[in-house]
Amino acid sequence: MRETRSWRYKVTQSLQKQTSLHKDQIEALLDLELCLFAIEKLGVQSELETAISVWLLISNRFYLFPRLALLVETVEAKRTLFNLRQLVPYLTNQDVTEQLLKVYSQIPSKYRAYDVDDKTYRFTRKSMPSIWGNRFERFEELLGNKLKYRQRTVKYAEPGKEYRFRSGENTYSVRIPKDLPLCQGRVLSVHRENNKAISVTRKEMESAANLLDEHCGQNHKGRLSDIILEHFQGMGFVELDTIVFDGVKNLVGLLNAGKSTLIEILTVAVAKKGHRVGIVFNEVVTCLRMASLLKKVGLRVSVVIGQRNREVHLKNWHSVDGGIDGFTHLSTACPLSQYFQPSNPPSPPCFDLREVKDSDDSNNSSNGNSNNSNGDGVRICPLIGQCPRHRDANELASADVILTTVAAAIFTRPLPHVSPQSITYYELMYRTCSVVFFDECDKVQSNLDSTFLPAIKLIERGSNGFLDQVVTWTRATKLRNSRNDLRQLTFGQFNHALQNADTLVDNICTQLQLSPDESEWLAEKFFTCSSLARDFVLEIAEAEGIDTESSTFILDKNPVYLELADFLLGDWKNSWLAEYAMRLKSENYQEQQETIAKIQTELTKKGWLKAIKDKWGFCSKFALFLKLVLFVSFFQQSIKTAYGLEQQVDGAEEIVFFNRIPRDFYGLIPGLASGLVCGFKLEWQENQLTLWYFQALGQGRWLLENFSHVFADEGTQGAHALLLSGTSWAGQSPIYHLERQVDYLLRPRVRKAIEAISESSFHFSPCYYPDGSPVRVSGATNKEEALLQVVRSLLRQTDILQRDFDTLPEGRKRLIWYVNSYEQVDFVYDAIKSIDTSSYWKERVAALTSRSPLEEIDESLISRSNVENFADTNRAILIAPIAAIGRGKNILNAKGLSAFGGAYFLVRPHPAPDDLDYKFRLALWRERKAIAQEREGNFIDACDSWRSEGYGIFLKSLDTILQYSHKGLSKELREGLIWSLMVLTWQAIARTIRGNQPTLVRFIDAAWAPNLAQKKAETEKDSLLKGFKYVLQPYFGKTRTGYDQIDIALVRSLYEPFYRALEKIDGI
Repeated sequence: MRETRSWRYKVTQSLQKQTSLHKDQIEALLDLELCLFAIEKLGVQSELETAISVWLLISNRFYLFPRLALLVETVEAKRTLFNLRQLVPYLTNQDVTEQLLKVYSQIPSKYRAYDVDDKTYRFTRKSMPSIWGNRFERFEELLGNKLKYRQRTVKYAEPGKEYRFRSGENTYSVRIPKDLPLCQGRVLSVHRENNKAISVTRKEMESAANLLDEHCGQNHKGRLSDIILEHFQGMGFVELDTIVFDGVKNLVGLLNAGKSTLIEILTVAVAKKGHRVGIVFNEVVTCLRMASLLKKVGLRVSVVIGQRNREVHLKNWHSVDGGIDGFTHLSTACPLSQYFQPSNPPSPPCFDLREVKDSDDSNNSSNGNSNNSNGDGVRICPLIGQCPRHRDANELASADVILTTVAAAIFTRPLPHVSPQSITYYELMYRTCSVVFFDECDKVQSNLDSTFLPAIKLIERGSNGFLDQVVTWTRATKLRNSRNDLRQLTFGQFNHALQNADTLVDNICTQLQLSPDESEWLAEKFFTCSSLARDFVLEIAEAEGIDTESSTFILDKNPVYLELADFLLGDWKNSWLAEYAMRLKSENYQEQQETIAKIQTELTKKGWLKAIKDKWGFCSKFALFLKLVLFVSFFQQSIKTAYGLEQQVDGAEEIVFFNRIPRDFYGLIPGLASGLVCGFKLEWQENQLTLWYFQALGQGRWLLENFSHVFADEGTQGAHALLLSGTSWAGQSPIYHLERQVDYLLRPRVRKAIEAISESSFHFSPCYYPDGSPVRVSGATNKEEALLQVVRSLLRQTDILQRDFDTLPEGRKRLIWYVNSYEQVDFVYDAIKSIDTSSYWKERVAALTSRSPLEEIDESLISRSNVENFADTNRAILIAPIAAIGRGKNILNAKGLSAFGGAYFLVRPHPAPDDLDYKFRLALWRERKAIAQEREGNFIDACDSWRSEGYGIFLKSLDTILQYSHKGLSKELREGLIWSLMVLTWQAIARTIRGNQPTLVRFIDAAWAPNLAQKKAETEKDSLLKGFKYVLQPYFGKTRTGYDQIDIALVRSLYEPFYRALEKIDGI
């Protein structure tokens, strides 16, 4: 985290002494003049001639905009812009900038260095004021030099003194023994020269493999000899004997080809050359296993995980019988535990010891009030440098290898006694490692996208909802300062918007609780105001008999939609809807009934209700829609002003809406052109309302794709990166496809390995109801009834299950039954127990559970962390969610081969029709394709055009009906779905082909091929199985196609076994 505040404090104090300016005026003076100076420094006055347009430089909507890149091509210009975005990250839209200009215009001219025209916002520099006359020199320092890190000071608790601390709801004390030694940590340096390219030859890989075999005995040399590494040259991929790390490189390879082996060997080889290595995995257990392996060859390893979930990780490691070594990275021991009073606390006070003074009121501790016990500040444990709980942090300075997960890299920081600089582990690896490996990089990409699409519970039971917490904080801040903070423009705007949002939430909750029809309308689905408007338009059109799926029906041209769209875009003055929305906001439930009646009259006049049967029900939902739009407007105002709060109000950083993402990434991550878009989900559980809030904060995948130069604009090149996966080339998938050229291809050396997997048997085997109709689970209204019939058919009505077991090879007589969720796992398992009265099958079935492995659970329940030991049980069938063990879990038998001989897909995977997560990624994918297009006009016109286009892309993505067989689904979207679901399916099947073994796969759900299930010809528009073959077939045809030769070679390398098995399915 950069230090962006200290310069403000000094200037603010000086100006407050010399002038009568309010704090918000001083903030406006500092921020606006810094921005105007930056425009001049960049030399872009001809493009940005107005002060109000400065936000175009700062907003993350335009970070990847080609026209902007042309304006800042020099090293100096790039650093200037990088620093400006770090210093004023809140200037992200025109409204906030306009508010800043209004405050600036109220500052007396004698204090300002610029004149800004009130109407045109054109600005000119004037003679330098006598007060703060060196401002431009200060601005030049801020924008021209590398920003310093925010520093964290450390003070150790002193021997012989007593300290208090809080843990949970209680207060504890500890007296530090006089003879206790001081153990300080070794400070880690984050400063280094730019990274040079690193080469590793085949001979060096073989040497590393020999070392691993000598200490670990896992046949690394043999496995290395089974694989070849290639890169593209001329018309195809050719073998090479040297891999070069230089910037970000992308490596792909057939599933189970040996990527994990390659990571292990390359890590040892690079570390033995004297370079520090980082590895990012998706799971903690994988980190611990790698640590155990690397330490056996003498490498010093630091495993970086957060403290909050340490006990969960400890339980998971215990369940997999991972060995005693892993526990050294998960210790919860505290060396001060014997000195705590009156008992041991739930969590240790590592960094929160407050000295007890003799004058302290002894009753404070019993009252839980420690405000008078701070002494001279917070101290840390004197044994922190040798604490077993913080072993990995203490060894960072000397570590050869740093292992971590995506979440830990983004959200966790090195402890202050080893890193005074407040930075994330992501940036620490960038600055201190020479090479960083990203395993299963397509999954890493997906996790990063989800990280920057946070889900927040706005309203939940009690006062735990985020909105309630913010409202409580705001009220406490007002009262603490006698409402003086309201004089500050930003805080006043924030408070006003938040109060209105809170009032509207109360109003909306009342209507939902008293009107079951409206609550059912919204319950259990994702929605945005735009999607609700779309629903109204479709309901009106369908009631009038219009075919809304016809190509002649254009939603964007519909007059009802156009009127609602103006309202959604904030056209409050001209929209009659705004009047009703504001009236509903201030009315109680009874008064609203009269307003709803007036709305019904208005809609009747407009002709919207002429074909609607339940007119009152429609209008009640419409009234709720108006309130939701108004709520979003006020809530978004709160979000916009929340950025500025951090600079003005003490403690605001704890409640700012973006506190779910570390501040280090503000002003860094590119966003969507549509801005800070949001969505909602309503849940009812036990008569309790929960309102979820989702917001797209940025393109998380950018941190992966550009790892080696994320901070390059400030002058530091980062570690080299190698991205590895078997499915990161995934055609048009908006989730898994990695938009980087493939640099290296990993292949099995022997063609027979691919041929063996290609011998797998794929079958479409639908079940049927007694009346002969096929059983469809995915898309069914009653999924439980459909699953129940599937279980009945498999256990009673056919002998397929027994015949499959008879044909499975010895040592691999096990099957995975894939479903879509843990709820479906439980349902299927209970169905087996109730249907199989003979107990023949139910005693051979196990269910994967998300429960803790240390809970007392039945032996038939297998915890996810312990699934790799499944072969050691007496169970033959494992029921599991497809996403839970779809990748990263190697379930092997005694011979090191896949313990499973086959898999049944009881359910076809598919995102929910209203899946916001998928739709946000779809919008991102579309934007990336559109942003490179040329746009006419000057820079400001081009930005306006892109912003409008981006918003249209976002709305179009939200309006998409995610239904595979939907007639209105475009070819582009359907192929994106096919590739995304194919990656998920192929990764799940890969659990059964470890050791290059053929597998048996049955697709049970009739939804996989609904026409074929009824003995009809199948099409790729209805059948996902046919769709898989449809997108792959052009890459395997003998005739020339328009596809790139590199892409053809990649698809054949990654998906050939899958395609060959698909070809054998009758009817597909």
